[in-house]
Amino acid sequence: ADARRRLVLKACFLAALAEHAPAVVKHPTREKKWRKGDLDAIAAGTLARVKNDGPRSELHCVVGVDDFNANLRYAKGSLVYLRAETKPPLRVLLYASLPPPTRAETPPPTVASGGGANDAAEREKRAAAANAAAANGVK
Repeated sequence: ADARRRLVLKACFLAALAEHAPAVVKHPTREKKWRKGDLDAIAAGTLARVKNDGPRSELHCVVGVDDFNANLRYAKGSLVYLRAETKPPLRVLLYASLPPPTRAETPPPTVASGGGANDAAEREKRAAAANAAAANGVK
């Protein structure tokens, strides 16, 4: 992400942090026990402040404490990582999700063996071939 966009996202995060946890902004070195609801509120507040080019649902924000792992797919160039020097440190990931795969990219659904439509069609083909062979005198 370019420097201007990163600065805007950081400002949005800090504004959300100031709204939902003003004591942390005033005294960042004081220990704070974060609850999931607090972190979710900060993430939602950050997203509410971001002016996004596309639909708002494409932009995502994850706020966590200390180190955390996230396995996600994101649009190239959209991932921004921020860190707030609080106690414990807050980590923020902002990213735009990838659009859903096109119809050509998605594999066709498979039917499990044991009575599916594909199995019935296959059985009919084999029966027709066996009947044709029997009619011709081939065993």
